[in-house]
Amino acid sequence: MKKDFIEILYENRKMSIIIFIILIAIIILCLYFLNNKKNNDIIYNKANIDLILFGDDEITLEYGEEYQEIGYYAVDSNGVIRTNEVRVINNVDSNKSGIYIINYQIDDIVKTRKVTILEKEESDKTFLSLKLIGNSVITLSVGDIYIEPGFEAISKNGENLNEKVVVTGDVDTNLAGTYTLVYEVEDKGNIKQIIRTIIVLDDTLIINIIPSTTNYTNNLVKLSVDVQGENFDSLTLPNQIVIYDESFNYDVDRNGTYTFIAYNKNGKSFSKTITINNIDKNIPSASCTAIINENNITNISVTASDNESGIKNYEYYNNNKLLITSTNSFYNYGGILENILVKVYDKASNYKEVNCNIIDNSIPDRSQNKFILIGDSRTEDMCKSSYCNACTNDKYFAKVSMGYSWFINTAIPDTNTYLNKNLDKSYNIFILLGINGVGTTSGNGVTTSNNYFSKIKSLANNQWKDHYIYFVSINPVIDSKSKYEKNVAVNAFNSNMKNKIASSGIKNLKYCDTASKLSITSSNSSDGVHYNCTTYKKIRSLLNDCL
Repeated sequence: MKKDFIEILYENRKMSIIIFIILIAIIILCLYFLNNKKNNDIIYNKANIDLILFGDDEITLEYGEEYQEIGYYAVDSNGVIRTNEVRVINNVDSNKSGIYIINYQIDDIVKTRKVTILEKEESDKTFLSLKLIGNSVITLSVGDIYIEPGFEAISKNGENLNEKVVVTGDVDTNLAGTYTLVYEVEDKGNIKQIIRTIIVLDDTLIINIIPSTTNYTNNLVKLSVDVQGENFDSLTLPNQIVIYDESFNYDVDRNGTYTFIAYNKNGKSFSKTITINNIDKNIPSASCTAIINENNITNISVTASDNESGIKNYEYYNNNKLLITSTNSFYNYGGILENILVKVYDKASNYKEVNCNIIDNSIPDRSQNKFILIGDSRTEDMCKSSYCNACTNDKYFAKVSMGYSWFINTAIPDTNTYLNKNLDKSYNIFILLGINGVGTTSGNGVTTSNNYFSKIKSLANNQWKDHYIYFVSINPVIDSKSKYEKNVAVNAFNSNMKNKIASSGIKNLKYCDTASKLSITSSNSSDGVHYNCTTYKKIRSLLNDCL
């Protein structure tokens, strides 16, 4: 049975490997020649090269006079300068008369220049020497500055004649074109002239860079880079990667200075630098304190800073519910907040969450608390059922002509006994001193009030710390002379007590002012000290206003 080709190859593995290697080699060679042809088509096109000779095609020199190249220039259709690829064959010998041909060749393009050296006997050897310093052909880009390289003029006697050289011609580097400068010197009837050619190319590249945002951001800034101008070749990125696209997006993830360098096909570079300073990836620093005052208003204060973009705004939350967004670092809320959190945002949208340290100076609602009244005969008249009966739901301890001793030895123990029987309740305890509380010495209100305050302060911080204590101002008496010296001592007592309570900072102690809201006359008082029932009921109502 005849074997097919595959079976034969399988049986001869060595032959299979050889054939496989040959096939791979053929493919690689084909790809190489195709790619090489493609590159040659793009980069090197012989048919599009232009070769230019500057100056005259025929030059005559004196015997012994050195030939100086006037210049030549080669450029292809893509604007690429190819002058350095021109091969020059120059066999001019100024010490041998005759005709010389200088050949200029690039690829298959050839141009010639004819140089004639005169016979020795035809020359008087009085020729001048005028040479250019630098190249006879200078290439610039539009916008460059032309700087004259200089020249050297020497007489036949070796004298420097530079000051006699006249240069004619202009160079405008703002306008593309070919410019010729003519250098001429004359000495004793002999004239020498040479030229320099300046080629100004419109091959300037302009790099435009547009950032994706100029606002602060915590993300990347995309730089849109676009190179404008003819003859573009490549672009070197800030990370030194070279690309061959005229437009490119470059990602920046940190602040800094970034330089892009564009090259044209003639090897000239053009750079553009941009500074990025609007990236902020760091969160702000912040702390927060919230104080709930006795009026049940929560004052929130935030201390925050951000050294990069700066603080933008604040979001205030209570129990994960947004209360307000504000640019202020403080916020006053008309109520009691329980779980306060603030989000502090910088201008790049980074944020810091901070839980506020809560200082609770609030006073709970005491309107439902039962009243305990401690006082003298005026309190008794106000409360007892047989007289005014203005304290229907209140517990009161009162005694006619009570004073500091009774307050210490009787009123406080009786009140403690009552409180101990009702440990599960909180009370509003009102201390309503009578005129006897002032003392009996003229003007002694301050000294007496100090004694009362010291004792009440101790009660507020200890035995009565779970209750709310209100020291009620001593109400006025009829303004007539008595052992109390009218209201002088009363006013001094009240003023001193009010100031001491206000400055004590004791949370459950408050001064209750009724005196400024009352007056006592013969129409509402029978003895100048006690009031009628209408006034007593007003006093009881004023106690509610002090809660």
